[in-house]
Amino acid sequence: MTELKRSWLTVAVVAAFFVLVPGHGVAGDLRLTLVVYDHALLGEAKLAEVENTTSEIFRRTGVQLVWIEGFGYAATRRDALTPPREDPATLVVKLQPESEAARYGVRSMCGGIGFTSGAIIFVPRIDPTSTVSDVTRTGYVIAHEIGHILLGPNAHSIVGIMRGTLLQQDWENAAQGTLGFTQSQSQQIRTWIAERDRSGDAQLNGWMAGTGQKSLQSPGAELKIEPALQVRVLVYNGVPVSSRDLLRAEERAGRVFKQANIMVIWTAGPMPKDSSPDAAHEQRVPSDLQLRIWTRSLAQPSMIDSDALGFCTSIEGSQAVVLFDAVRSLVRSRSSNPADLLGLAIAHEMGHILLRSVNHSTAGIMRPRWLPNDLHDAEKGALVFTREQVASMQNEVRRRMRVQTCKP
Repeated sequence: MTELKRSWLTVAVVAAFFVLVPGHGVAGDLRLTLVVYDHALLGEAKLAEVENTTSEIFRRTGVQLVWIEGFGYAATRRDALTPPREDPATLVVKLQPESEAARYGVRSMCGGIGFTSGAIIFVPRIDPTSTVSDVTRTGYVIAHEIGHILLGPNAHSIVGIMRGTLLQQDWENAAQGTLGFTQSQSQQIRTWIAERDRSGDAQLNGWMAGTGQKSLQSPGAELKIEPALQVRVLVYNGVPVSSRDLLRAEERAGRVFKQANIMVIWTAGPMPKDSSPDAAHEQRVPSDLQLRIWTRSLAQPSMIDSDALGFCTSIEGSQAVVLFDAVRSLVRSRSSNPADLLGLAIAHEMGHILLRSVNHSTAGIMRPRWLPNDLHDAEKGALVFTREQVASMQNEVRRRMRVQTCKP
């Protein structure tokens, strides 16, 4: 969730219909266990306030949250000869200082990131000028990121706590306790927990009956959050694209890769007038991707098709080009936002490098040409990589991260 502070936009009629009211639902038998690691050092009292804030949000969906202190919990399980069976509906919440966001490949304005096994929350510094307390903000960010896990991909909505960017009016609703999940989201959350409970019981019963395999992965194994897969991209803005459009394009491309659990670190590449070739070489490391934003006049005609938005100059050298004038031409014919389409073109060319192939697919963001339906899917965040492409790219990013950390 990015840009937590923005000027508010009034959506009173819609919000009044969808936003839940305190007391709408009562937590029943459905429970979700959250193992929390307080790396942000909130302290016991403030952490309890944050937990209560998040618990109240989920109580209105009909779910009871059970909080477990992570460090002691991990030590107890490590020392136990036979650790007790865990609740299958268990997730990890790691609270990190806001300054740690860059380590995970996201900007400091990002509230948190979600994984299949839990979430990392970046706790902001206290802002004395804010009308929203840091307790409320942190509690709602936790609920938002856990919501991503329970609701699946493309979980953002136009109203409620799962809005992509919470506006000032949303935060005012949060302070009053009236910001929550929609009714359909609440139902999905309850279904997720119920199905996880049933699958856990089936595994346990099978094992006790002698029909299951003792090697089945326990819920405890899911609690481990692996280091984020990261790739750095050096952006050479040769057109140049405005800073505002470039930032939006990078964020758009970053969201595509976030759905593949790959975090992109964007770095401005040195332009010829800013540094010597030797300095540019020293700044770059072998694991980096190089992205150049050109116009068609800068490229050799033999290198590109007439309707191409970009191309790879070298797969092995991790170098790609996106043509901004071609992007603008397509925008004029399709009524799209140029920055958003530039971001999709960037993600496409980066995909070629991380897939180590110039080949295209018949569906998704790696199609050779996007149809109007594809751009409509893109507006909903549904123009993404296929499952096979995600697995291949993740392996490539892991390889690059190993190269980056190797010592000569």
